Parts: sequence; C-alpha cells; structure tokens
Amino acid sequence: RRASDTSSRSTPQARETRFTHAGGERDGRYPRSDRSATMGADDEATQLADAAKLPWDDRFKHSFWKARVAAYECVVKEAKLSQEIASSACLKAFGECAKNAAGDANANALDFGLDALNAFLAVADEDYARTHSAGILANVVAKGMGGRPKTVDRATETCMLLLELECGDAVVDALLKGSAHKVPKLALACVEAMRISVKEFGTPAVVPPKPILKGIAPLFDSKDAKVRGAAKDLTVELTRWLGHDAVRRDLIEKMRGTMQAEVQAAAEAIEIGRAVRQRLTRKEQANPPPDTAGVDAMDVDGGDGAVVVATDAAPRLPDAYEFADPESILDKLEKQPKDKETPKFWDAVNSAKWKERLDAMTRLKELADAPRLASGDYGDVARALKKIVTKDANIACVGEACAAAGALAKGLRKEWTREAKVLLPGMLDKLKDKNSSVVQKNQDALLEFSKHCFSLADVADDILAALAHKMPKVPQQTLLWIATAAREMKTQTTATTAQRTLLPGVIKCVDAANPDVRAAALDAVAGLARAGGGYKSVARAIDELDDAKKAKIEEMCVENWGREGGATGPAPLQTRNPNVASKPAATLAAAKTAASRGGVTGPLTRPSAAAPKRPVAAPAVVGSSSEADADVAEGAPVSKEELVERASRLYAADAVTKLQSSNWKERVEGVAAVAAAVDAMSDEDAGAAAGDTIRALALFPGFDDKVFQVLAKVFEVFGSLAAKAPKFSKRDGAIAVQGLAEKIADVKLRAPASAALTAVAEALGPKFVMAQLHKRTASHKNPKVTAESLLWCAGAVEEFTVAVVDVSFVIAWCKQSLAMSNPACKSAAGKVLGAMHAGLGPGLKDFLADLRDSQLKTLEAEFARNPYVGPAMVGTRKVRADGTEGASVAAAADGGLPRADISGKITEKLIKEMGDPSWKVRAAAVDAVNEILGESANRIGPNTGDLMPSLAKRFSDANRNLAANALTTVGAVASAMGAPIGERRHGHGLVPEIVKQFGDSKASVRTAATGALEAWSAAAGLGKTLPYVADKMVELSGKMSGDGKSDALAWILTAVSGDDAAVTEDDLVSAIAAAAAGLADKNAAARAAGGGVVDEVIRRVGSAGAARLLAASSLPPALKSAASAHVEKNALHAPPSLNPGSLNPSPSTSPVRTEGHRSRPSTARGAAARSSLRASRVGGGVRASASGLPPVAAGAVVSGPVLVADGAEKEARLRKLPRKPVKFEGMRDDEIKHAEDDLKAASAPHVRADVHALLFGKDFRAHIQAVEHLEAALSESPDAVEGTLDLLLRWVVLRLCEQAPNTQSLLKVLDFTADALAVVKDRGARLSEQEGALFLPALVDKCGHPMEAVREKFRRIVRLVPGVFPASKVAGYLVRGLDSKNTKTRLEVLDVVGSLMERHGLDVVERAGNRALAEVAKLADQARDVGMRSAALACLVTAYKVGGDDAWRHLGRLSDSLRDALEEKFAKAAREMERRNEGLPGGWTRGVEKPSGSPIAAMASAVFRPVQAVVSTVSSVLPGRRQHATSGPAPEPAPEEEEPPEREEPPPVEVRLAGWTRSLDSVANVSDAVAVEGMKSLCHEVMAAVGDGEMLSAMAPDSDRLVGLLADRVSPIFDAAVAAPGPSTTRACKYVLNTMMQVFQEPTLAASVEEENERATVAVLLERLLDPNVPKMEEGPQLVKALNVLMLKLLEHCPRTNSFRALLRLLADAPESVADEPAALVKFHDLVVKCLIKLTKSLGQNLDAVNLPTLLGDVHAFFHSLGVDEIRRRGQCDDKPLRMVKTILHEVCKLVGHDVWDALSLCPPRDSNPTPIVYAYVELNLQSMPDAPGEPRAAPSPKAPTPVKAAPTPK
Repeated sequence: RRASDTSSRSTPQARETRFTHAGGERDGRYPRSDRSATMGADDEATQLADAAKLPWDDRFKHSFWKARVAAYECVVKEAKLSQEIASSACLKAFGECAKNAAGDANANALDFGLDALNAFLAVADEDYARTHSAGILANVVAKGMGGRPKTVDRATETCMLLLELECGDAVVDALLKGSAHKVPKLALACVEAMRISVKEFGTPAVVPPKPILKGIAPLFDSKDAKVRGAAKDLTVELTRWLGHDAVRRDLIEKMRGTMQAEVQAAAEAIEIGRAVRQRLTRKEQANPPPDTAGVDAMDVDGGDGAVVVATDAAPRLPDAYEFADPESILDKLEKQPKDKETPKFWDAVNSAKWKERLDAMTRLKELADAPRLASGDYGDVARALKKIVTKDANIACVGEACAAAGALAKGLRKEWTREAKVLLPGMLDKLKDKNSSVVQKNQDALLEFSKHCFSLADVADDILAALAHKMPKVPQQTLLWIATAAREMKTQTTATTAQRTLLPGVIKCVDAANPDVRAAALDAVAGLARAGGGYKSVARAIDELDDAKKAKIEEMCVENWGREGGATGPAPLQTRNPNVASKPAATLAAAKTAASRGGVTGPLTRPSAAAPKRPVAAPAVVGSSSEADADVAEGAPVSKEELVERASRLYAADAVTKLQSSNWKERVEGVAAVAAAVDAMSDEDAGAAAGDTIRALALFPGFDDKVFQVLAKVFEVFGSLAAKAPKFSKRDGAIAVQGLAEKIADVKLRAPASAALTAVAEALGPKFVMAQLHKRTASHKNPKVTAESLLWCAGAVEEFTVAVVDVSFVIAWCKQSLAMSNPACKSAAGKVLGAMHAGLGPGLKDFLADLRDSQLKTLEAEFARNPYVGPAMVGTRKVRADGTEGASVAAAADGGLPRADISGKITEKLIKEMGDPSWKVRAAAVDAVNEILGESANRIGPNTGDLMPSLAKRFSDANRNLAANALTTVGAVASAMGAPIGERRHGHGLVPEIVKQFGDSKASVRTAATGALEAWSAAAGLGKTLPYVADKMVELSGKMSGDGKSDALAWILTAVSGDDAAVTEDDLVSAIAAAAAGLADKNAAARAAGGGVVDEVIRRVGSAGAARLLAASSLPPALKSAASAHVEKNALHAPPSLNPGSLNPSPSTSPVRTEGHRSRPSTARGAAARSSLRASRVGGGVRASASGLPPVAAGAVVSGPVLVADGAEKEARLRKLPRKPVKFEGMRDDEIKHAEDDLKAASAPHVRADVHALLFGKDFRAHIQAVEHLEAALSESPDAVEGTLDLLLRWVVLRLCEQAPNTQSLLKVLDFTADALAVVKDRGARLSEQEGALFLPALVDKCGHPMEAVREKFRRIVRLVPGVFPASKVAGYLVRGLDSKNTKTRLEVLDVVGSLMERHGLDVVERAGNRALAEVAKLADQARDVGMRSAALACLVTAYKVGGDDAWRHLGRLSDSLRDALEEKFAKAAREMERRNEGLPGGWTRGVEKPSGSPIAAMASAVFRPVQAVVSTVSSVLPGRRQHATSGPAPEPAPEEEEPPEREEPPPVEVRLAGWTRSLDSVANVSDAVAVEGMKSLCHEVMAAVGDGEMLSAMAPDSDRLVGLLADRVSPIFDAAVAAPGPSTTRACKYVLNTMMQVFQEPTLAASVEEENERATVAVLLERLLDPNVPKMEEGPQLVKALNVLMLKLLEHCPRTNSFRALLRLLADAPESVADEPAALVKFHDLVVKCLIKLTKSLGQNLDAVNLPTLLGDVHAFFHSLGVDEIRRRGQCDDKPLRMVKTILHEVCKLVGHDVWDALSLCPPRDSNPTPIVYAYVELNLQSMPDAPGEPRAAPSPKAPTPVKAAPTPK
C-alpha cells in the first residue's frame, strides 16, 4: 500500500472513501486527486448518467471506472441478444477497444472488462480474432494472468475463446512469453493456461505443439516450485496427446532425474492416445469434420461442445514427424565417442571384432531414434548396413543393422527411399535366418520401408524374386510382410497398383508345397483384397483357384475387415449431451469452483480412457436427453431499440417505459401492466406475443433486477404465456428457464418461479425443462440453485409421472448431485430418485449400483417413503405437446426404465471366442457377456445378434462348469431383456436346450438350468415357457436321469403353485404332461416330484378335471397310463363339487381353509395319540387348541399321512445345505420371503396338501393349526418325521426369524420342536451336520427371548440337543452365541455351557478349537452388566470344579484383576467342596472317588448358578455322546421338576465301527474329493473315540492300512495344490495331515502302524518339508507347522524300534525324488538325522521299548550297504549320516555295556567274510568306556578292519 492509503486510515471519512471506491483506487493506481475519490453519491449518479449519454467509444475509455463497468455490462447483454457484431453499434465500438478492456487498470473494472470481452468473443468471427488477437492477448497476459484468482480464470477463458476462433499460434506465443515472466504468479498462470488449452482443445489439431515443446524446457529449472510443477503437468498432458516419442527429446531428457521419474510415473497412470477433446473450434461446431462423425450442434450459449471418444477406440497418436525439428546425425557419426577406447563409427563398422561392429550398429540405431532426421547423403551408411546385413556372420549385428535401417526409414521418410531400395534385396534374403529375433527386426524394418519410403508396387521385382526363393521361409515371411503392409495402404490407387503387380506371384504361392507358405499367401491375398476395396477387387485374379480356397479368401476378407474395423479403426466422436451444462463462455472460474466442491460442472457422462472400467448405469439405447437444444434455434438478432419498439406495439408505451425505469416501483407497475394485458389476451394473441414479450422482459427489466416484486411479476407473465400459448416455442422456453433457474433458490421468488416452470413443463414437457435447468445450474456458484432445481424436478415427477421424464438423464444428474459435498443437493437428488421409484420400482436400483453403500442406505429410506406404484401411478398434470401421450404409454409398458442396445458389443470376435478351442477363452467370452449386462444395468434391448445361439452351444461344453456358467448367463440375458425373450426371433427357442441340461449328472448344471428357466418364465411368462419344457421332458423321458426329472418337476411345481399364480388351463396341460414323465420313471424322487405336480393340478381343477386334461394331452401310452393311475389313486383328494373348468377353487370348497367352521374334526386315533403325547410332557394335562380355526373345511380332504418321507431325497437335499457352522445373521423380510418360497417348493411333495397350505399361510392361527397336525404325525409316523426333519427344522427357523412372531404360535412351534427332537432321540437317530448348521444358530440366537415362558421352551430344546447332536459341536454353536448383542441370550448360553461341562467335562467344551472358556473369560472381564459378569464367573468356577487346575490352560490371556478374582473364587470353591466332602477340583475327570450323595453337578447347580439365570435348568444333566469313567459310584443327578434326567447309552462298538469302515473305504477311493470327505469322517470318528479304549482297540487293526493310504495321498494332493491353488486343494492338504495327526496322537492307533508304512509316511512328510512351493501356498506357514508337529507326534507314539528302522533305512536308501539331486539329498539326510537325534536322546528312558537286536541289525545293514572304502571316504569328509549311525551305536554301547555282544544276534557271525564292520565299532566303543556296565569279554578272534575313528555326537 502506498503512503497515501496508509495515512488515510486514521479518519472515518477516509475509511468510507476506501469502501466506496473499492477497486483500482484502493491500490493507489490512480492519484488521490481523482474526482471519484471524494465524490458523493449524488455526484456519482450524475457522472454515470452523463457517461451513459456519451458515444460507446468514450464510454469504454471513460476515466471513471464505474462508467466503464456499466458500458462493459451493456456489452454482455448485447452479446446475448446478437449473433454478429455488425448488428450492434455497441459491439462494433467495443471491438475496436477490446484490448483496452483486457488491460483495464482498475481491478474490478478488469473483471467486468474480461467478462465483456468473453461475451463479445462468443459472437465474434475468425477474421476479427486474427486481426486483434495479438493486442488483446498482450494485455490479457500482462494484466489478467497476474491478477486475482477469478481474474486469472476469466483471462484463461479468453484464451480458450480465441482458440475456438483458431488463433492457436497467437495464444501459444503470448502464453509462452508470459511463462518466462519474472513474477512467478504470472508465469504459473500462463503455464496452467497452456495445459488447459491442450486438455480442452487437443494438440496438434488446434493448439500448435512445436512452440510449446521448444519453449517450456527452461521452466524445469525455475526457482519457483509451483512453476516447475505446472511445467511437469503440462509435459504429462502433452504426453497424453502426442506420446512419449514426441516429448522425450525436447522435454523429458532435459529434466532432472527426480522430475523425470515423476513424469514417467504420471505418464504410466494415463492412457496415451485416448485423450478426450473437451471443446471444438467455431467452425467445427458449425460443420463437424469427417473424423467427428456424429457430432451434434453445440449449445445455443456458445458452450464448449465437448466431444467424447468412444472408450473402446484404439489409441491414436499424431505423427511426431510433422512437428519435430530435423536432427542431424551424420556429423555425430564422424565424431569420436566419449569413451576414447571405443573406435569411431566407420572404423567400428569395418572392424574384425563383432562387439565393435555391434556397438556401431547400436550407436547408429540410437542416433536415428529421433522423430525427424535432417536430410543428407546417407549412401555410405546404407552401404555399411547392407554389408552387415548380407555378409556378417554374427546374428546380433545383423539384427541391430535391420533395426537401425528401420529407424532411419522412420526418421528420413522419402529421403531414405533410394537407400531402402538398395537394402531391400539383402533384407528379403535374410528372412531365411533361423533366429526369430533377426527375422522380427527385419520384418519391422521392412514395414517401416513400405510405410514411409516406397510402395509395394515400386519394389515389385524384388518382392517377386523373394517369392520365388528356394527356401520356403523367405516367401512365407515376404508374404506376411505383404499382408501387413497392405493394411497400411492409404489410397485405393496404391492398392490397385499393388494388386496388378504382385497378385500373380502371390497366387502362385497359394499352391506351394509348404503349408506355411500357402497360409501366408492366402493372408496376403486377403490383405490386398481388403486394401483394394474388398473381395471383388481380386475375384478375377484368383478365378483359377479352387472353390475352397476362394471361399477361404472371401471369409478372411470379411473376418479381418470386421476385426480391423472393431479394433484398430478410428473411433467415431460424439458430442457430449448438449443438455448437460456446458461451461458458459465467461465463467471458467465458476466451473473450477464448482468442481472443487463436487459440483456438476461437466457432462453427465464423460468417458475417460484412463478411468478404470466399471459398470455404467446409463444404457446406450436411450441416450442423454437432447430436448434442451435439439429444436432451440436462435432467431434473427434483435437490438434493444427494436425490442422496445415491438413491446410498445403489444403493450402501452407508458408500461414499456416504466419497465426501463431506474425506480423500482415504476418497474413493478410496468410489469403489472404487462401481466394484466397478457391475462386479457386470447390464446392466439398470447401465442403471437410470447416471443417478443419474453425476450423484452429478459432484457428490461432483466433477470438481474434486485427487486423481488419485479421478478415475481415477470415470472407470472412467463407462466401465463406458457399456459395460454397454443404453440409455445422451445426458444422462448429456454430464455424463460434461464431466468427462472437463476432465481429459484431465492426464498421470495421460489413459489412464482416454480409455478412458471411448471407452466413451461406443461407446454413443452418436463424433459425439456429439466435439461434446461441442468444446463443453467451446472456451472452456477450457488449449490442451492442446484438443490432447488432438483426439488422442483421431484415435484414434477410426481405431478407428470415418470413416463414423460428422460430417466437416464435424470438418474445421471442425481448421481452427480449425490457426489457433491453440499447436503442440500444430496438430499434433493435423493428425493428425485425417490419420486422416480414410485413409477419405476426396484429396477431403479440397478442403475445406482456404482453408488457408495452409505448413499444407497439413504436412498433406501426414500424408496420406502415412495413405494412402487407402477402403471397405476396417475399424474395430476399433462403435457400439451404432441406425441407425449404415446411415448408415455410405451414407456409405462416397459417399466419406464431405459434399455441399452448391446448389439454393437456383441462382436464377431466375441462370438468366435465362444467357440474357441481353449476353455479359458470360452469362459472369458461368457464372462464378457455378463460384464456387458452389468454395464447396461441389466436392462437391454432385444437386438442381441448371434449371442443366444452361441451361448446355447456352450450348454454342451466339455467343461461342465462352463456349461453351468452359460446357463446362468442365459438366465441373466432373459431377465435383462424382459418380455421379448419369449419371441423366437429374440430368444431363439432356447428353452428346450435348457431343459435338456436337466439330464446332466452334475447338480451344479441342473441348478443353473433351474435358474435359467426361472428367469425365462419370469421374463416371457409361463405360457411361453412351460409348453416347451413339457414337450422336451416327454421327448427325453427315457433318457433324462431321475434327479434331472425331479429338479425340473420341482421347478414346474413352484411355477404352477402359489397364491397369486396366473395359471391357465394350457399351463396345467403342460404341467401334467411333464409330471407324467416323472411318474413313469424308476427313480423314487422323480415319481414323488411328478406326483406333487399332479396333486397340484388336482387341487386346482379336481380329479375329473385332471383326467380331462390328461385325456386332452398327446402323451405316449406308457406315460399317460402312469399319470392316469396317479390321478385315480388320488381321486379322493379332490373337492367333489369343484367345477372342472375352473382353475381356482371357491373358498367354500378349497382344501386349504374355509371360514365358518369353528370345530376341528379328527380321528379317534389321532386324538388319542395327541393326548398321550401331551400327557407325557412335564406338567401333564392336555392343551386345548388355541387357534379356534379348523384345519380344513367340511368335506375337504383330511385322509392320508401328514408327512411322506424319502430317505434318498433327504440325502440329496442335505447335500445342498452347508455343513459348517456359521454365525447367525438376522434375515430381512425379502430374505425370509425367498427362503419361504424355496421351502414351500421343496416341501410340497412331502407334506399333505391341506397341512402344506396351513404351514405357509399368512395367519398365525394357520400355523398353530399346522403344528397340531404335525404333532399328530409325531406318533403316527415317526419314520416320516425323521425323513423330513430337515424340512421341519427349516420351517421352525422361519418361524423363529419372524420380525414380530405371535407368542401363542411361537410357543406351539417350540413345543413341537422339543417333541420332534425327543422322537428322533428315542429312535436312536442323530441330527446331520447340515441339519445342525441350519437349526442351531437360530436356536442359540433366539433363546434369549424377553418372555420367561418362551425362554423356558428354548431351554428344554437346548437340553435335548446334545442327545441328538455331538456335544462338542453344540459347544461350538454356543460359543458363537456369546457374541450376541442380547444380554439374555448370553446368559442362557453361559448356563448351557456350564451344564455341558458338568456332564461332559472340559474336553468336550474345548474340543475342535471352540475356545469356549476363553470367550467366557472375556465376558467376565469386559462385560458392563454386573449380572453378566457374575454369570461368566460362575461358569468359570464350574469349569474349575470339573477340570481342576487344567481349567487355567483354557482361559487364555487374563488381566491381573480377573486373575486375582478367579484365584479367590477357585479357592473358595475348593474349600466349599472339601467342607461338603465332595472331593477335589478336577477329581471327576481324574477318577477320584466322590461320595455318591454329593455329586459335582448337584453342588454346582445349587451354589454356583447365575442369579439372573433361569430356574430349574442348572441341575439338568445333558445327554452326551459318551461317559467319563470314574472309580467311584455313578453320580446321582439332582431331581428336576420338569423332566427327569436321562442317561444315554452309547451304541454298540459294531455299530460305531461301521462308520469307521465306510470312511476307510472312502479314503481308498480314486477320487480325491471322495477321499477327503472320508478323511473328514475319520477325524470325527477318532475324536469321538478318544478315551474309549474298546473303540480304539477295535480301530487299531485298520490304522496301518489307513496310514499307508494317507501316505500315498500326500504327494498327489500337495502337487495338485501347488498346480491349482484354491480352497478345495488347500482343504485337501489340511485334511490329509489332520487325519494323520488324529492317528499318530492316539498311542493305541499309532502302535499298530507297521515299519513299512511308517517309513513311507516319514519319507513323504520330509519331502513336503523340503518342497519350496509349500510355504508359498495360501496357508503355507500353517501347513509347514502342521508337518513339523505331525513328525513329532509320529516319533513320540509309534513303536521306537520301527521308528529307528524306518529312519536308518531312509539314510541308506533315500526316495527317488531326492536321490538324484545332491543338494536335495543333503537336506533330506539332515532332516532324517535330526529325527534320529531326537530318538537317540531319549534312548535311555525308552530302552525297554527298543528291540536292540533289530536295531543293531539295521546298523549293520547300513554299514554293509556302504562298504569299508565308502565308510573311510565319508569319514574323511565328515559325513553326517555316518556320524549319526556311529552315535547310535555309541549310545547303545554306553547304555548296555558289554552285554551289547548278546544283542548282535541278528548280525552275521564274526567270522563271516567279509567281517561285519559293526563288531569293530563295538570293540572301539567299549575300549573307550572303561566303566561300561557288564562283564568284559574277550575280543573276537577274527581281525576286523580298522575303522575310522568315531566322530563326536552331532548336535
């Protein structure tokens, strides 16, 4: 600040002066004597009024800055109303002094001046720009680029507009000069403007790249970091457009190393050659160039008109040769290299050393690797290259010479033509080289020759000579060059000439003897044909060829043409959506500001080549809205004076004058007068006056009027005109919306603006208004404008319905608004989508899949507030525009959501890949179809080309997983296409092919076929699906498997059943025909499924109707008789009074339910059974029916069994269910509905029809009634209960998962569950793992019900579960219940865990890694609830009482406070037990005798039960799988009021051994999958037998065989896991090791393993430990650890003698896998030695368990296998195996002493020849042990060879 400013701050007057004249004067740019400095408000108004009277030239140069600003504002308004400069005096005058506005000295005036300049340039032409651009740009760079941030943005936009007017050279020159300015701020702005210009317009099309490449290199060394960073960003942008080669020499190589690395890293992140042009020049906007086909007209505002390149277009880079400077290399070849030892180029070329020649060629290639080379005499270079190519014997030199020739051709182009022709014959001859690298480099160089130096016709003689070469490889490679070069031919004339000269020679090669030559010749002919225009251009020349070859050539022409067009052809340009706001010409700054806050500043969809590929919600069929500008055309330019004159003709002159008044009250009066006049007009007059009135009001008073009363009246006029005008033009609507969108955010103008917008929407349609709103709001600074506009759109959707809205456009707008940071915009976008949901339904969610989860959750709430109404949605307003109603009807018929046309993506290449020989390629092609569907939001049009037939061919694919994937894809296509899939021309009749796949043996294929049929019928309708299914099933009735028929009929039953199924009589005919195929099958499941379908038909039409339908069908006699027999058998099950023609029985005759009958008939047998069952319950008594509803109507069917079971079918169902326990997750309503539908279909064949209907009724009383029927079945048919237990448990889980279940119904369900489990237990049956996995998680999660009565029922069930399911697995489910958020659930779980420990001990609770006590300890330490902590502590005390100090081992890491508390409680419990004479803690598990009258269970239940725990459950004793043996009397459980305790007797050993035998046979199966399942079963069998000596003894004889089988499995399983890593192979590795672990950790089983199998096991385990691939596997570290632990268990529990023998034999004879590799053999011996060391160290403790004669015999065998010479050789090199065996012998001698001679009985006698060397070593050891035990004996007489001195014991 200057001193004058500083001194003026002292007085209020001075401060007021600074405030009033904020701008240039504030900076002191004008002297303080300026009149404006002390001017009052009146003087200022006078000055402005006087200035307004001056000529335009004087106004633009006025000394008062506000007068200049007023003039600039007039320029902006005039520019909006005019289309050319000549029509406005204001614009003409401004054009002459525009450079002054660009350099205004006042900062505020400069901003207005730049706005005026930008508005002016929007209507200026290229001639004006060329004349005045230099002066304008000089001031723009000097003043604008150095100003405030918003000023810089305006100046940058000025440069962009001049680029639109094709002043690229002037803009770049001015910005380059500014980039060299010493002020960093100005230089930075100029560099950034250059980057934006390159990004927006592209280079070299509009922005010349050459000056930039040469001019910005000094910026890399700028002192300012921001300038350097901007220069780096500009380099990256140039790389995106020009490629690496163009910028490498001029820019990248001139950077510092760090910056080079940063630029290269940034360049790797972009996709070069796919840059997107954001704007077009003015000429391109008017007349799109040929390479931008499809570009629409630009915005009426003169927007940027950004164009978008299709994302799948191939990268296209400009030729760097065109704008690069020539670089001379000849003089560099003459210079001495930097390395003085390296010879000069010419000396090196002629050198005898091949390395020097190679270095010369490499140097030449590097020098020639420039975009453009300077001309010169390259004859010597060419001759040197020719010499090396033709005569050099070194292939590396030849390859480098070819590469150098290609680089020279690329840099010299036509100037290399003569030299290229000189080189060509030798290079063609060199194609015979065997080295593929030389051939490839040669081919690349030849391609550069043909592309840049000559045409093929010019060198036809050389080519023909090469084609006649005697070596086949030369003509083959030459033909390949011809085919490739033909693709590069630029003109048809060139191609025609090449055909005329080359085709005769090429055609001769078609009949060559070599097949490679023939194939290349065909390719060359096809290439020349394509270059010449197609097959017809060569048809005459190839007429002599046979028909097969001509057909092949024609096919290749078509295929290659399509491939090139789709893969390498130029991608068409298309304009971005013109309705989506383009940046206005004056506000680039606004665009940046909005972008920084996440605003909508650009097109709705702008594909970027660098962006990652992800599903796009906007489909391609319905493009973005084009309503905004399609019909909006500017009229003739009208000046303000003419508008005043026109308005005066329509309205009173006084009113028009008042509109222009500076007094706001007069303006209000004027607008009111206009509004009154419009109201008085007729519709025709209003239509005639609309255009002039709207344009006049837009200019005066204008939309910038600050008085809301004025604008409110203006908007009222707009609304009246839109409502009255018969033909309201879109041009007028666009002008009106422009003002309305600006003011809709004003709270005072919101209502009139919204009303006016609605009126315009009624006239022109909401689609037009929404598009215009988006255009106006996209670049607005105020996000509230966007929010209010979206809120109006939400209201418009409700009033007009979604049918007249451009759905894809609005969705895209809303998605961009959801990405904004402003909450109001996000909320408004959600309301729009919510309003659209009412008309579009759930399908709208598919278009929002790319939103974040939090956004989707918010939208779910909006969707809930706007539930789907569908076509029933009626709007309160209608659009008057023609054709809207028809479009609305069509849109509503298709659901309102747009569909994408994917025909362009179903390319020939994709279809061909579906038939590729490689299954991976086929699978990728099918996956590509799924990706296309995802990109189209699963809404596609019916035009799919050959997609469906190609997918159908994959149904029979040899890879059945791929076949299942194809079926799933067909279902997805059907769902995405909708109803048209049912038409044969679109669906191609694929239903029979789908049905055919039900005959597949793989369940996954059948499941996929079921899903495909389900999707097909949902899309096309049952009537267009079921007949084809039935016909195909009848056709394949003798070929389709029973499982396939069962699955198909299950789908049919689901399709024709249901409360709301619209099933016709034709559908039932088809259903009964298909059912006949199942009824005639031998498979029980197929017959049951067929019977279920027929029963459903009978339910609908009665038995007579079913017989009539069956008679009408044209079935084979065998099938018809089977179906007729079933109908007759079930004739009694049909309503007698049912009308056969009716498909829906009346309520009075329905077998499901009728109202009015309040009593429940039942048989005496059923009543007695139910009474006895209830009387057996705790508490006795018979419960009365609580429902009060009859189960069936009078006369309805009640006979027949309630449940029908089929064991085989149950096994099939169980195989589809999960086996592993999972944490229970609450189910949503839709998930419950889906699960209920699945269960409904699965249970239909097994539950009587009336009971089935009650089970799935909507009323809780129906459920109660169904339970009563099921309770009767418990006693009447317990076999059926066991056979359908999985279905019953699934139904129980559904009832438990209901959001608000009826208490009465829930109690009945729980009672039935307990009774069913009791029946299963009484029959000696068990729950399967699948049944446990589906039932127990829900049971545990729901057991904490808030009502005590319900919890009591749960407790009873939980007590029964261990009697039918392994207690250890029950504990696993209970542990998951400890994580429940429900406190009562955790209390119940703690109670049950304590009970389990009392009955089964800690072993069961902690088995299989449950870690139950550790979780309980966490609750005791971390739970906030006091009662929870007390219950957890009580559970831990129970664990201590049962397990003693062993309980500490299971508690995990404890805090100090918890440890202290537990020590105190444990001590107290021990004292209490001692006081009551109950023994010691843990005495039960150790077999300590306890008094019979005081069992631990009773004591624990009386003392340590949690306070909040439930009554009378603690003392219960849970039935278990086995009993712990005790030395004292059996404990007597405490009495229980509710149910007496039960003690389950274990089944006989023979029964339990049967499962062990079956599992053993499974392990021997050839299939790895079957073997793994067998291993899993064996693990469970061994775990179940732990502690049971009798069972383990029965298993022991088979353990040796089992170990042998497992040893054979280890290597194949691990090899498969390495080759194909995945969950299945890793699982197999874990199970094979785990099974071995179970065997070897049980001493009884391990002791039965023979030495041979133990040796094989040790060998394979050590091989796996040495395998380097094992640690790299998915769970490699865990597997390595398991292998080590398994080896320790093996050595610990196997017989020691066998272990020594096995290891010694492995030392002598290693496995073949390591014997051939010395390094692997050494590592293997090291591991064996470590095992022997472990055994030897414990030899003293286990000497009695070792058979010494056998051991010493093996030691002798080891020495004998080596021989004396080998032993001496190894002794000298310190061999570890030899040292280990000597150590064993030494340890035996030390322990046994002289008695060792007695243990040598299995060794040959001492006098054998040769003498066994073991005797010599024994003597040597005994001589070194003077204190050895035993009686010394005389040395043997035969002299033994002197042994090598024993080495010390290895560590």
